[in-house]
Amino acid sequence: MNRISILDGLRVFAILIVMIGHYLHNYDLHGNQFLEFVRNYGYFGVPFFFIISGFVILYSLGATKSYSDFLKKRYIRLAPAMLICSIITFSFFKFIYTGEGFTNSKSFANLLIANTFIDPHVFNLPSGYIKYYYLDGSYWSLWAEVCFYLLIGFLYFKNKQTYIRNFILICAIGFPVYTLLSSGISHKFLQPYIGESTLDYLKLIGRCLVLFRECFWFIIGMFLYKLYNNKADKKYIVYIIICAILLIIQDKLDIGFTCLTVFTLLVYFTFIYKPHLLHFLTNPILTKIGVSSYSIYLIHSYLGLGIIEMYTQYVGKQSYVIYFIMIIAVLLFGLFSYKYLERPISNFIKKILFSQK
Repeated sequence: MNRISILDGLRVFAILIVMIGHYLHNYDLHGNQFLEFVRNYGYFGVPFFFIISGFVILYSLGATKSYSDFLKKRYIRLAPAMLICSIITFSFFKFIYTGEGFTNSKSFANLLIANTFIDPHVFNLPSGYIKYYYLDGSYWSLWAEVCFYLLIGFLYFKNKQTYIRNFILICAIGFPVYTLLSSGISHKFLQPYIGESTLDYLKLIGRCLVLFRECFWFIIGMFLYKLYNNKADKKYIVYIIICAILLIIQDKLDIGFTCLTVFTLLVYFTFIYKPHLLHFLTNPILTKIGVSSYSIYLIHSYLGLGIIEMYTQYVGKQSYVIYFIMIIAVLLFGLFSYKYLERPISNFIKKILFSQK
């Protein structure tokens, strides 16, 4: 399956927004409105990734023979980077970090859970309280991705004609359920009728259903793929806009979120209809970073913040130097890890999983 270079370039944009947003989190921006906007909405890079996933997964499903092969390929892509980055993160906080906080990153149990790709809250369900947590807070999005892979792959190989419709129908049920379990409004309504402990348990269940909170982004990506293959079929534009409106309503009509959603759609519509305007994203350096963006995402957050906290005293707390150095270092690590660590591990796993082929 050939890669789409522009999408790899867009991954660079997404990961940089996420990184900068995280690294500016504890920085005194002195009223700089632009940087405050980036800090407050840096998370938007994750939905950007979800759209790409919706697109790329449909692209890859067409080149896959069976559901089991699809899952094996997904595991081969995800597992090596998670193994490498989670061990590095755990080891740093367990044996090197001297500051306060990041307790969850020192837990061996959280390290093991991270490599299952299952949300830690699933493991908290039997006890009903938070015992396990993310090794790195950024890992939350992986559970949404994995649930999407499991569900859309199953539906595709069950019926290739109706799988998108069926996915939307499941989301039409799952989204209200998630909202009921997680919404503060529904909690106020339910509180007089159920105990506080029951309400907390419902919240815990809701946290395990994060796919349905993010499902509209994946659906947009799927419709973009359909539009990519049939640019004349304008009904997909309508479907995409409807999904965007639902997302804006879900986020309570927040003006920053609304502007970024509109901007995102414009970027992806440009990719579909005017790709030459985004040709600069096919630069080989950008595409290489884009290919390695997954490991960059996994390693950048807690580890980067921990290193910044430890060494900011040497450059000054309000200096941008350490943030710039950290971003460059993480990008270089991603490039190195993908080529020299992840690919050899991927090839090894591939030989095992596809040994009977």
